[in-house]
Amino acid sequence: MNGNMKTLILPSFLLLIAFQYNICFASEMTSGYDDFPHSHEQTTAPVELIETVTEQTPTNQERDRRLTNHINSFDGNLLEAVDSFTLTDQSLEDNVHGITNLINRVQTPAGARTVLNAMPDTIDRLLDQRILDTPDLDQAQLDKEFTQMMDASSRLVNLLATPEQGQELVTNIMSSLGQYYQAMDPANQQSKKLMNAAIDLSNVAVRKAGTVNLSWKTITIKEGQVNLAPSRAEIRAAAENAARLEEILEGVLKSTLGEDLEDGIVSTLALELPNALKDAAETGATLSKETLEIMKSNKIDQVQIDLGAVGFTLNQQFVTKHPDTELGFNAQRRQPLLVNGENPILGNAEPIDAPVIDLSASQDGQPGDAFKRPVQLSFDISELSLTPSDFEKLSAYRLNEKSGHWEPVGGVYDPVTNTIRVHRLHLSKYTILKAEHNYSNIEDSWAKNEITSLKGKGIIEEDNLFAAKENVTREEFATWIAKAYGLDTSNLESDLKDLDPDSPYYGAIAVAYEQGIISGRPDGTFDPKGHVSKEEMAVMIANAMDTYDTTVNTSTFELAKYEDDLPTWAVNSVETLVENGIVEEEFFGSAEPVTKEQAAAILYEAYR
Repeated sequence: MNGNMKTLILPSFLLLIAFQYNICFASEMTSGYDDFPHSHEQTTAPVELIETVTEQTPTNQERDRRLTNHINSFDGNLLEAVDSFTLTDQSLEDNVHGITNLINRVQTPAGARTVLNAMPDTIDRLLDQRILDTPDLDQAQLDKEFTQMMDASSRLVNLLATPEQGQELVTNIMSSLGQYYQAMDPANQQSKKLMNAAIDLSNVAVRKAGTVNLSWKTITIKEGQVNLAPSRAEIRAAAENAARLEEILEGVLKSTLGEDLEDGIVSTLALELPNALKDAAETGATLSKETLEIMKSNKIDQVQIDLGAVGFTLNQQFVTKHPDTELGFNAQRRQPLLVNGENPILGNAEPIDAPVIDLSASQDGQPGDAFKRPVQLSFDISELSLTPSDFEKLSAYRLNEKSGHWEPVGGVYDPVTNTIRVHRLHLSKYTILKAEHNYSNIEDSWAKNEITSLKGKGIIEEDNLFAAKENVTREEFATWIAKAYGLDTSNLESDLKDLDPDSPYYGAIAVAYEQGIISGRPDGTFDPKGHVSKEEMAVMIANAMDTYDTTVNTSTFELAKYEDDLPTWAVNSVETLVENGIVEEEFFGSAEPVTKEQAAAILYEAYR
């Protein structure tokens, strides 16, 4: 059979599957970016006038074509292209903000490539402006806008048509990005955020390189379920590609940013259901023992499985805790929740037409929905009618089978993939709901937004009042951590001597201790009522990040001021938080206990 014949067979095969099992082909994905600015609540002049170029465009392709033509008319100069929309003089920071909003409107590979091609020259021009030290230039605001622009660019890398494009464009961007980074104050928290934005860009490119190129032979249909079972050769090729690009980009980051970031780049092996099958009512994937061995041998950090409505991410710690095990994951899409009037089973939550997803798993062919380490779930919200102001209010909800109520279990919006991410130790029925829970007594708190967000996600559970100025206790903060990272707080017993089994905090402390997030005192107690110190809080958060999240390497980072004042057991954890831009080093310059509003704000930064 010749090559042309092979090319024709796969689309026909997918069409046949879709027809036979009533699977709708998804039209090109839209995500709500068309009508709303993303990085600020207030719309600036550049955004309003960008609308005049893109209004009434019938498709993403047509809109991106017009934007691309406009950018090319300025020889790829994004600053001038955005400035042309304003018709009036705007500050440099406003124009950078306009670029970010332009980036957020791009929805096609062609548009993404045009903007990313222009990015190195744009960065060079911004650097020239920054180092001129112009009197009316707000450098702090420019650095903030610049970092947000780079954060938004990660989504464009994800849109690119091929991994080769990602490698080329990210490498070119890093060269200019490094020069901008070197001009910033390395002790400034904004420089840490920019470093993390550079790492995120690289990680998206590595993920594209590690996406398994599935053949139709590895897609099976049985009793209406679409299942992925990639071959050993497909897995090995993707793993080798991811490992190769990880090594390349580690070198690029080290040469441009001057940092040792080998732990920051994450090599990802990705399995993706073909777009034509993502609307299937039931989807699944199987990871064989050989797949996990290939992952280990190529030093792959995590496996991501995209089943359409939901994705699963398994990191190395998860795989290590489930050795020599064949893993299967299954998702059944059910109808969205419908509510007419008040519904006590939802509490204050509001349905947003998101489907209910019934998740299950198998381990070595046997039902196994409980894990020894949390799995990260990603719920797709790309086809929902949402505004940017909604994203912070979204949370994953789990059906409590005993009470019949839906309970919030957290969730963070990921703008790169347009999903809500949450960690869970157990699989069950989930959906995404919108909720905003306000305390009646925090209007004057500087951390009002952070407290409200954590309350809405079910991480903080206090009734109608929040004692923001009171010191947070060890049992309270341990419970917040456990809920933030999806640790099931039931059915565990603890060896800590001073825990009351009847306490509402008992289960959370027990599971956090079992997972290694918290530790007890040398005498085997936990001191649950004691106030948590800044150093203890840093250790708890850093332990959770190291276990469940991707963190940057801190082996070459040293605290500038307070390292000698910290206990040795806390130094590495404090460095992790400061290096990741979660808190500034000055926070650890005093020995005062941590207030609840401080703890909520810092946990919020780490959590998202």
